[in-house]
Amino acid sequence: LAGQALGARRPDRARAVARAALKLGCLAMVPLPVLMLFTPHLVVHWFATDPAVAEAAASYLRIAGLVLFAMCLEVIYENVAAGVGDTVPAMTIEVLGTLLRVPFALGLAHLGIGSDAVWWSVAATVVIKAAAFEVWFRADRWATRTQA
Repeated sequence: LAGQALGARRPDRARAVARAALKLGCLAMVPLPVLMLFTPHLVVHWFATDPAVAEAAASYLRIAGLVLFAMCLEVIYENVAAGVGDTVPAMTIEVLGTLLRVPFALGLAHLGIGSDAVWWSVAATVVIKAAAFEVWFRADRWATRTQA
């Protein structure tokens, strides 16, 4: 819809559509962090019966639950970027942000965090990518692109 609004030369509408999508996406996610943070085993038992696997999965859900709203922002703005045809910044944010996961995980593992280092690395890079997408969105260059 943001791309359609830009095509109609309505950047104000494109901004409003993007913000509305963000609000709706975050609103739809409200129950998930509660489940993930406070009752991860209720979710995990559907997928894992091995106690070690269940505990690792529950740990991941607790950590991911902390950054779920940042993940929502990342995914929605990435799709806004695709919709308006501003894909290079989105690709750059996603690739660089994802590449950071390996050194972050290694660094955290050396601090003795164990396998949770991977989950914390993913969580940290989700927040970094969400912040980068927010900067991209607020810079507003995407809304003033000349459409072919």
